[in-house]
Amino acid sequence: MSSKKELYQVVKYRYQVASRAEKSKILDEFSANAGFNRKYAIRLLNEGYKGGKKKPGPKRKYGSDPEFCKVVRKMWKLLHYPSGRLLKPQLEVLIPFYEKHFKLIESSTKEKLLAVSTATLDRVLRNYKRRGKSTTKPGSLLRTEIPIQGCVWNESVPGFMEADTVAHCGTTTYGMYIHTLTLTDIATSWTECRAIFGKSAHNTLEAIQDIQKRLPFPLQGFDSDNGTEFINQHLVRYLAEQNIRMTRSRPYRKDDNAHVEQKNYSFVRQLMGYGRMENPELIPVMNELYRDNWCLLKNFFTPCMKLVEKKRVGAKIIKKHDEPKTPYRRVLENPHVADENKQALTAIYEALDPIELSMRIDALSKVVRKLSRVSYDQWKNEQASAFH
Repeated sequence: MSSKKELYQVVKYRYQVASRAEKSKILDEFSANAGFNRKYAIRLLNEGYKGGKKKPGPKRKYGSDPEFCKVVRKMWKLLHYPSGRLLKPQLEVLIPFYEKHFKLIESSTKEKLLAVSTATLDRVLRNYKRRGKSTTKPGSLLRTEIPIQGCVWNESVPGFMEADTVAHCGTTTYGMYIHTLTLTDIATSWTECRAIFGKSAHNTLEAIQDIQKRLPFPLQGFDSDNGTEFINQHLVRYLAEQNIRMTRSRPYRKDDNAHVEQKNYSFVRQLMGYGRMENPELIPVMNELYRDNWCLLKNFFTPCMKLVEKKRVGAKIIKKHDEPKTPYRRVLENPHVADENKQALTAIYEALDPIELSMRIDALSKVVRKLSRVSYDQWKNEQASAFH
C-alpha cells in the first residue's frame, strides 16, 4: 500500500501538468504499475489518493440489539409503516399498549426507545421496508357558478377541507366499481374516508353528510376538483343551505388539491392498494374499516408534518416542515376549536387502544381482500339466483 502511495505522489504532478495525449500515456503506465482500473486511476489523479484502512466507526448500540429491533419493528408495523420521523414521537405513547398486549419491555430497551434518533430508526427499519388512471369526468354546467380556489390555502381555522375521490378500478375504468371519498382539513390534517359505489351525486352527498357528523369541528369550506360527483346541483344546493363555502380547483391542476392528493395515498392506497373492487358487498365492510378503525388510528395515533416554508436556492427547492404531530394533537392546540369539542375528542382518545385498532384493521383487510375477488357480474348473478 505504501509503495502505491509513493508511486501516486510521483505521477500526480506529471499528470496534472501534462497535455491530453501525455495524460493517456501516463494513465497507461500508472494503471499497469499500480494494478488499478483505468477509470479508478483517473479519479485518483483528479481527486487525490485516500489509501489506507478506513477508521472503524462508533459501535452501533441500536441495530445490534435484537430485542430493541423487534419492538421497533412491531410498533412500526402497528402504525402501518411510517417514516422514522413520524414514528419517533409515538414510541412513548405505544409502550404501555405494547406491554398490555404482548409482553413487558426491559428497562434498557425502554431507554433506547426514548433516546433513539429518527435517523437511527430509518436505518434499523431500512431492510424491512415494503418494497392509475385518471377518472375525473368534468362537470361543466355548474363550473361558472363555483369560484376557483387555486393552489394557496392559508386557513388557520379548522373546517376548510379539500375533497377528492380515489377510483378502485384496477387497470381499466370500464364498468361499475367502488370509489373512496377523501376529505382532509387544511389546518389540522384531520382526514376522513368513506367508500361509495360509483360516483353518483346521491352517494357522494350521503358520504359527505356522514363524514360531517364525525368531524370534531363544523365544516366551513369545501374545495374539490371539477368532477361531476362534486359539481352537481345536489351538493351545491346542500352546501349553500348549510352556509358552507364551496370552491373548486383549476382544471388539470393537481397541485391545487395537494393536501388531499397526498392523503389519497397515505389513507387510501396504503390500505386498499391498487386492485379493482366492484363487489357492492364491500361498501359496509370498507366503511367499517375506514370510519371505526383506520381513520381513528391515523387521526389519533399517527403523526404528520405540515409544510411551513418552501424556497428556491439555485436549482434546489428547500422545504421546511413543522414538528410531527397527530391531527388529534393539532385539534387540541387550535384555539378556534370549541372546548366542549376538545373534551369530547379527548374522551374518545382515552377510550382507544391503537394495538386493538391495528388488529381489527388487519382482520377487516382480509375480509376486503376476500370480497374483492367477486366481480360485479358475479354479485348480480348471485342476487338474481337468490330470488328464484
